[in-house]
Amino acid sequence: MAAELITENATETVKSGFVELGVNQVWQVITATRSTDFTAALGASGLPALGSAGTFGGQTLYAISRVPNRVDDDATGKKWNVTVQYSNSTEQFNRNSSGQPVSNPTQSVKEVNIQFLEYAEPITDAEFLNVTKGGGYSVGTAISTQPTWIDNGNVTVSTGETVSASRTSYRQVITVSRMESSWTSTYEDFTNTVNNSSVTITESDASGTKATYTFAANTLRMKPITKQPVWKDGSLYFRISFPMEHKPDTWIHSEYDRSQSERIFVGQTKPGGGTYTQLDVDALYPDATAGTVKFGIQTITEKTKDGDVVAVGNPRPLNGFGARLGVDATGNQMGESRFVNWEIYDGKDFGTLNL
Repeated sequence: MAAELITENATETVKSGFVELGVNQVWQVITATRSTDFTAALGASGLPALGSAGTFGGQTLYAISRVPNRVDDDATGKKWNVTVQYSNSTEQFNRNSSGQPVSNPTQSVKEVNIQFLEYAEPITDAEFLNVTKGGGYSVGTAISTQPTWIDNGNVTVSTGETVSASRTSYRQVITVSRMESSWTSTYEDFTNTVNNSSVTITESDASGTKATYTFAANTLRMKPITKQPVWKDGSLYFRISFPMEHKPDTWIHSEYDRSQSERIFVGQTKPGGGTYTQLDVDALYPDATAGTVKFGIQTITEKTKDGDVVAVGNPRPLNGFGARLGVDATGNQMGESRFVNWEIYDGKDFGTLNL
């Protein structure tokens, strides 16, 4: 039982700026008996299969539908006309890297989707401009002499104390998705981990690479990897999605080093001159054996206008080793800001995910 092509017609339309081509072919199939149903007609030799390619006018089109109709004017009722529709509008097909429709979902090319997340981030890389009087930067007048002790970095007032300031930022969220025949349980281990080495993701078609995305180590944080069940011809597949949040300045947590207390070391310079001695350290631990304590913790104090010594009201910047930043007697220099940095997410080799 073979199919025979009996008619063919073509269409040409424009949709969203693209020329869409269509070809309808009618194939005739004669079955052995009238009781034979349409499935036998669709299985006739020579009848184009769904997804098969055809060349029309130098263009490659794909069979997107087949519609069998019994021809009633034949007394035997054994004749079927099967209309096969070809088109280059084939969004409904999954495709491989060569752009060909696939019959096995796992051969489908991966999809890369990029969106942006808006968030407020603390400012730690500000650039000091000037101090103005009578209004802010756009309406005020700059004073003749600018303070030399205000450093770039955190937003501060003229004492050098950090104030809370944030700005609107946007972070890429990259989602790579593909079809797989089974779920890999180890995917769950990647949630809330960061890439411990550089990651490169590419999108390609038959003509080659169309887009490349490269992300440095420690800049991608994996969100929960998800799966969506897809049934095809009685078989279960999964669309696996790998959503990753990109942070160019890495996912290492940086904390501004400041406190209302400080560590006291033997030999450390006192703010008012001189150095701390072992006796000074021992005095912070009166119950400890003298000379055994290597450092002490004390509250940072300041004098009131009445000469009273009280605890400072706001945290003071520290030098990264637990002591307050030194004071330069000639320029009242606050010193550069210090940060303590922490790895707060485990590192993983994203290369094993074949993104």
